[in-house]
Amino acid sequence: MRRLVCLLPLLLLSTPAWALDTWMWGIGPHVGTNVLPGRYPVVMPKLKGGDSDTGPRGDEGLVEVQHDIIIGVEGVYYMDRHHRIGFTGSATPGIALGSGSRFSDWSMILTYDYAIQGRALDVLFGGGLGAGTQGWSGPDGQKLRVNHFPVRAEISGLARDNSRGYQITMFTQVNLPSRTVYTNSAGETPDINGGFYATAGIELAVLFGDFTPPSSEPSPVQRVPPPVDDPM
Repeated sequence: MRRLVCLLPLLLLSTPAWALDTWMWGIGPHVGTNVLPGRYPVVMPKLKGGDSDTGPRGDEGLVEVQHDIIIGVEGVYYMDRHHRIGFTGSATPGIALGSGSRFSDWSMILTYDYAIQGRALDVLFGGGLGAGTQGWSGPDGQKLRVNHFPVRAEISGLARDNSRGYQITMFTQVNLPSRTVYTNSAGETPDINGGFYATAGIELAVLFGDFTPPSSEPSPVQRVPPPVDDPM
C-alpha cells in the first residue's frame, strides 16, 4: 500500500505531460486543376437504345470539360510521425466552356496518408473516399447531373516551417456515379446509361497551424515510473 501511495503522485504528474504532447496539424486553402484526360469526362453517357450521336453529347450540345479551376479548403492532422488523416472540400464553380456551356463540381473527401518525414520536408502517399455532385449544362437548356462517390489516390510533398506548410499534391480520381439525371432541350428526362468519370490532376495548398513535431516520441517503457524502494 505504501508503494502505491508513493507511485500515485508520479502517475498523475506524468500523464498530462504525454497528453499535451500533440503532433502536427494545419488547415488552409488550395487551388488546382484536372490535367488528364484533355477532355473530361472520359466517356459521356448515352441514351438507352439511342445511337452515339444523340443524348448528353453530340447534337444535344453538351461538351466535355477542357479547362477547369479547382478551389477549396483542406485540413490535416498527424497522429504520429508516419500517419496523417485529413479532409478536403473542393469546388469547381460554373465556368464557361464554350457557346453557353457550363460545368460545376462539388465534393468532400476524407483522406489518409503515410508520411516519410524529413527535417522540414514530408513525402506522403495515400488516398481518400468521399461524396460529391457535378453537372454539365448546354446552350439550349440541356443538363446532366451526376451524384458520385470520389475514390482518390495521391502523392504529396509538404515543405514546412513552425507554423505553415506548403503542399503540392498529384492525384488520380475516379468518380463512381450513384445517381445520374439527364434533361434534354425539351425538358424531358430520358433514361441513359454508361459514362466513365476519371481524372488526374494537381493541387497546391497553404496550410496554417502547428508544424513543429514533438522533440521525441513517448516510449511505452517510459510511461510507468520505476518502482520506489520501500525504506521500511
